Amino acid sequence: MFWSFELELTHGLRTKKLWIMTAAMLLIYVPTVYLLKTHMGLPTTGGIIGTITGSLSSGVLFFLGVVSIVMGSTLINDDIEKGTVTISLSKPITRHGYYLGRYAGQAVSVLIALLAASAIFLIALRAIGIPVTRDAVVQVLLLTLLLFLAMAQLLALGHLISAFIRSHLASIGAAIGVFFLIYLIIPGVITTVVVIKSIESSANAQTQNLTDNTTVINQPNYADLLQDYYTKYAFYSPTAQVNVILMNTNSHGEYAGIAHAVRKSWINFVLLIVMTAVYSGLTLWRFRRMDLR
Repeated sequence: MFWSFELELTHGLRTKKLWIMTAAMLLIYVPTVYLLKTHMGLPTTGGIIGTITGSLSSGVLFFLGVVSIVMGSTLINDDIEKGTVTISLSKPITRHGYYLGRYAGQAVSVLIALLAASAIFLIALRAIGIPVTRDAVVQVLLLTLLLFLAMAQLLALGHLISAFIRSHLASIGAAIGVFFLIYLIIPGVITTVVVIKSIESSANAQTQNLTDNTTVINQPNYADLLQDYYTKYAFYSPTAQVNVILMNTNSHGEYAGIAHAVRKSWINFVLLIVMTAVYSGLTLWRFRRMDLR
């Protein structure tokens, strides 16, 4: 397992994918630094993280996700095509150890890229004269960890695709298609349903108030309903779960932190871990039964 981990990590640190991931993170942080410098003076930690999460929701998370799932979608089939698996398994290593080592190597490469971009961001803040407090560093690191868990799940989903589709190009196409499905299409459908239900709920509440002269309380608002539907019907989408968690960084109108958001949305945080295990388990099950010729 360690041999395959070292192989993948060494390869990952030399590949362009690592630098693409770092560049994608900088696409979040460079505009954030500019906005903080020109419009916010000396911002609070909440202002810094709020600006970053705004950049995430505006589409950079999409780019990070595409890179991760495509990176994962070529792991197994590409190794079979090049004969890397056959050579590797001639050593004292099991298929179980080979896959887990390769997965761990890819995941660590992604983590290094995310941490590198976060460090550059914090250095840039200091360079433009914004004090970097301990709390700000902790919040940026927690946000990086959250992104890493989402990207690790997308890597695992890509591995699952690569275990079922032997063609290199076909697996990349399938991975991109699956990502569009879980990032755009399904969340878009869910959002439309939530909007309709929110409008119907509001209309029914107003009608009841007019006819019964009573006040209807505990009507679920749009944000609460959206989070509930994302949790129930998009549990397999790491980007949806990250968005739900980031919706809860505020408490009573003030920034409460990533840790507060995770505690409030602990189910979504657990789903990030559980679904990664499910995707990896299915990949391992398939890989152990594959004909590697």
